[in-house]
Amino acid sequence: MDGSIYGGLLIHGEQQTSYDELGGGEISARLATSPEVFRDAWMLRHAAYSSHGFIETNANGMFMDECDHYASTKVVVVYRNNSPIGTVRVCLYAPESGIDGANSIPAMDVFHDEITNLLQATPPVRRGPRAVEVMRLATHPDIGSEREPALALFLMAGYLTLHFQANAVVCAVRRHHMPFYRRVGLQKMTEPRAYPKLKFETGLLACIRRDTEELQRSMAILRPISLDDDIFPDFIRGRPVPVFDSERSPATVNRLLSSRPEPAPSLAGLVPAHVAAYHRPMELGLAA
Repeated sequence: MDGSIYGGLLIHGEQQTSYDELGGGEISARLATSPEVFRDAWMLRHAAYSSHGFIETNANGMFMDECDHYASTKVVVVYRNNSPIGTVRVCLYAPESGIDGANSIPAMDVFHDEITNLLQATPPVRRGPRAVEVMRLATHPDIGSEREPALALFLMAGYLTLHFQANAVVCAVRRHHMPFYRRVGLQKMTEPRAYPKLKFETGLLACIRRDTEELQRSMAILRPISLDDDIFPDFIRGRPVPVFDSERSPATVNRLLSSRPEPAPSLAGLVPAHVAAYHRPMELGLAA
């Protein structure tokens, strides 16, 4: 499922907004562990998706599904001055874990064979695959083309990627959002195709490595964060936490995403011929 339903165009094409022009106020984040935070997430999703005509409006003004209630799913909301402005969902695929809901992820409804082949082509070091899907990333329609909330959402999804000890990240993304996802550290794997129950097409992007450490080195958005830093312990308990600080400012994160990525490891001998085409390197530039 495409995670990116922004209020406006975001970090692609030639449109670049200076951080000095962004709206003021502190950005904080919360993991949804209470009905109130879940409600904030579902209302943000509904506002974002319905404003673009991607779903039909409903009477309660909320957009949710059964995945939100699985033990394998984590939902995040970011706030500015205590007002919810964005949300993202991270779903775990770990079929050997026994965790409720972890035997599949939503993107497999469309890309089951591609995801399965990719994970089989890069065997994890110590256990079965532990992939995460980053999805339902939405910002409130009123915030326009600001980049800061989206960067905050990706950083918090990164904490959950490390928390789940994933060796792979997959996303199903609309075509015009692919350039930003490539900057984050993903590679395009397929062309867009129809997605069930939603009025747009998505293509598969992924980053798959043998373990979490390799994944963190290869994905730029994961490098500024650590489970040992000051933010993660409170975040995973559902407490509000600041997202940015002097060492991890939005401008610093954006510069990191603009740097050249590390070369992808060789897949020689690991990838069958029918799967190798999905691993062709992609430049992380801004062109679609």
